[in-house]
Amino acid sequence: MQPNIRQYLSLHLAFLALIQVLHLTETDNIKYTRP
Repeated sequence: MQPNIRQYLSLHLAFLALIQVLHLTETDNIKYTRP
């Protein structure tokens, strides 16, 4: 009985993408708030 590897990978990629987006917005906020 195998786990659904494809579903797990898609969730993992979505999680990584979400972290990347949050990190990009965080760096943008720092870039705009600091001179």
